Amino acid sequence: MEGREHDKRIVMRCHGRDQDQVVLVEGKNRHMHHVGFGTKAEDLAGLKKRLEQSGTKLVDAPRETPYEGIWFRDPDGLLVNVRVAEPAKWRTAPSGRSTIPDI
Repeated sequence: MEGREHDKRIVMRCHGRDQDQVVLVEGKNRHMHHVGFGTKAEDLAGLKKRLEQSGTKLVDAPRETPYEGIWFRDPDGLLVNVRVAEPAKWRTAPSGRSTIPDI
């Protein structure tokens, strides 16, 4: 992963990807702030509707994050963000023999 400082946060990305994989935010307590997922723009409205129909309460984006999209808490209380994002490019498998044994 490659890290860079951005707006008092450390943002980590996998090499060659244009998506934030890990964002470190300074705070009083050590904890996971949120998890984020990307989806296609045309799928976001349908996901929002299904979440609302299931009784999931949508929440406002935390002020310390720049991410738009849908925000809610999972059953354990962890903050979740789903936003429009380009799909990550597939990585090609290394050439040579597979490390998975034949069964």
